[in-house]
Amino acid sequence: EVTLGALTVGSTKVVSSTASIIDTGTTLIIGDSTSVAKAYKSIGGTDNGDGTYTVSCSASPSISLTFGGKAFSVSAASFALPNGDGTCIGGLGYDDDIASEFWIVGDVFLQNGMHNDAHAILPVVLTILQCTLLSTLLTTASASRPSSKRAIKRSSTGTV
Repeated sequence: EVTLGALTVGSTKVVSSTASIIDTGTTLIIGDSTSVAKAYKSIGGTDNGDGTYTVSCSASPSISLTFGGKAFSVSAASFALPNGDGTCIGGLGYDDDIASEFWIVGDVFLQNGMHNDAHAILPVVLTILQCTLLSTLLTTASASRPSSKRAIKRSSTGTV
């Protein structure tokens, strides 16, 4: 489990800091229905009522996911998934039961610049984990460091 720091569509931040898992066995990025509806207001699309949206096959939204302070883009080519009938399914779906615990970040995100090869996906996943770990360590270190006034006061009394 990693913290999804943000999901941004264009200049609109749709989600700020939520739990997520990265899953190579899931095609879409799955979130909560309210946030996903907000994203599709910017993207354009029709809610199919089953957790998916139909989008134009030429849709090219600017979408990024942020992990550990680093933004990763979702390519337009991986976002619009052909449905076999001349329409496309958007790469962002919803399931409120699942999203109440965590978002799922699937292949729509992972395949960017890769060829559905586990060896190609591994460096991206490791980068996300490293960014998340570094962010956590910095936050923890910052929170546990005494304020400068307290440190000065302690040092003047002979204790540090």
